Amino acid sequence: MSSLCTNMLNNNNNRESVIICLKKMPTTPKPSFVSRNLVAIVIVPSLIALHFGWNLLQDNRKLVSAEEQIDLPPVTFAKYAWKRLTGNNSDAAAEKSDSD
Repeated sequence: MSSLCTNMLNNNNNRESVIICLKKMPTTPKPSFVSRNLVAIVIVPSLIALHFGWNLLQDNRKLVSAEEQIDLPPVTFAKYAWKRLTGNNSDAAAEKSDSD
């Protein structure tokens, strides 16, 4: 509160003049879109760039042979999560048939 409004309150001026004084006081500006969402603005493009780079490295046959190539990490995780949720463990069934 400004010193002028404080003086008005201390001097018992009428209430309306104090309210007018408070309304005229500058308010803090609303933060901009960029300042409110800076983390998302940095992280989303970074994740996209990382996955694009992963894909480029996996497609380079000088670095990764066709036998060693794996899916993108989100795809691998999605397949794992789907198997866990549905209880469909094809790996466990294959191991079970091999042991018989």
